[in-house]
Amino acid sequence: MRLIIGTESYYPNISGLSVATYLLATRLAKRGHSVSIMAPSMDLSFSKVEVQENLTVIRFPSFPNPFRHTFRVTFFPGKKIDEIVTSGNYDLVLLQDPTSIGRALKKAALKNNIPVTIYNHFSLDYVLSYLSWLRPLHGIIGSSINSYLVNFYNGCAMVFAPSRLIGESLKKSGVKARIEVVSTGVDLSRFYSFYAPAVIRKKFGLPVMPVILHVGRLDEDKGLETLFGAIKLIPPGRAHFLICGGGNLLEYYKKKVKEDGNGSHVTFTGPLPHEGDDLPQAYQIADIFVIPSTIETQSIVTMEAMASGLPVIAANSGALPELVEDGVNGFLFSPGDPTSLAEKIVRLLESPDLARRMGDENIKSIGGRSLEKTVTRMEELFMEVINNKE
Repeated sequence: MRLIIGTESYYPNISGLSVATYLLATRLAKRGHSVSIMAPSMDLSFSKVEVQENLTVIRFPSFPNPFRHTFRVTFFPGKKIDEIVTSGNYDLVLLQDPTSIGRALKKAALKNNIPVTIYNHFSLDYVLSYLSWLRPLHGIIGSSINSYLVNFYNGCAMVFAPSRLIGESLKKSGVKARIEVVSTGVDLSRFYSFYAPAVIRKKFGLPVMPVILHVGRLDEDKGLETLFGAIKLIPPGRAHFLICGGGNLLEYYKKKVKEDGNGSHVTFTGPLPHEGDDLPQAYQIADIFVIPSTIETQSIVTMEAMASGLPVIAANSGALPELVEDGVNGFLFSPGDPTSLAEKIVRLLESPDLARRMGDENIKSIGGRSLEKTVTRMEELFMEVINNKE
């Protein structure tokens, strides 16, 4: 196949979307497909970068996203995208979002009779979380966004959803295009690796005590007030919290834990590259993984924690209950309730055998969401769309 993937988030920006795009694109390229990624540049310049034999990254002029630190917004990419698509011989387009690059790429592809597919990686609540000052208008804004999405998706040959929750939500909202639920997948071998614990503790500056891990962006949509509220409820000396990730609120929470008197109980790493050893090592040194977000459409970091053999404590919200069965491979806690989260943490700290059994259960259950299975399934669906092109 000759495939174009359009995305507004790609390396060096770190997000679930950029990780999912990178993993899918590189694996497809390794299988012999020709893959081009259209993504924002880090400035207003245009460049085309050859990454490897079958993978090309084409970047378009962009400016900083006013709502999200490190994210970019492309600057009128339509003309250049049309030239690239028209002059190429592409079989299929996969969009990772329906915004600037996505709109232009869809228009150019349909003009050239190239089938368009799209992967829905977000929920409506995610978008509205960045517009909190417009809360009185959320009903109107949400309705407008939903209408736009439905019309956009119904113009695509196939829509992919990372979880059953999102698939059903798209159907209920009015999407008539064919919807397929396909997990973004996780590299099982990479997150079930062994490194010397003493080396990891020294690298991150961690004390010798149980480690509670959170990995993800420190942004408005991630439910972090719940996590940091729970940290205040854990008695000093019981555990150390390792917070991995960047985002708009990183400096705010660094300051907050010091003001709360918990500065010595929390380590912030800042953003960690998805490639390399740092991220797998953070999972390995941890004893428990927590995720307080209430709007996850799937959660790559939760799957990585499961592949690493960690028990997971997750908000009983969004698609997280599709990954975490309460009392089996982790615990679900009441969304937005720091006390509920703290109680679950203490319960696992006091029951290391239970935590170990839950971690073992995660290693067993995550096999069905391996990255290789995801890539194979996406290949099958892409070929089906191409072969059914009118």
